Amino acid sequence: MNKELADKCKELNQTLKADPMVKEYYDLKDKLNDTSYEQLEERIKELQKKLVNKIDQGEDGTEIKEELKVLHDQYFNSPLVVNYSYLMEQVNLLYQYVNDYINGAIQLN
Repeated sequence: MNKELADKCKELNQTLKADPMVKEYYDLKDKLNDTSYEQLEERIKELQKKLVNKIDQGEDGTEIKEELKVLHDQYFNSPLVVNYSYLMEQVNLLYQYVNDYINGAIQLN
């Protein structure tokens, strides 16, 4: 890659990193990884596996379903997760726009 192109790529990267929406997205992502949310997510995954095993064995998984619903609602209704999910979608759209533009899919007149 020539130096001019490399410099333009670095500039684009810095511009994207400086965008307030992108910054907030990565801040929320860090918070989710550094909090009890990570433990809650692991507990949900663990319960999902237990529920599948119960069902596969023909057993009743009502208690697990109830606990899973409570934890699922607690996780996915949390303002942090709701905001993170929204921003993840918006940042992905931004990155897709940039990618499409670079690849010539978007033509501006």
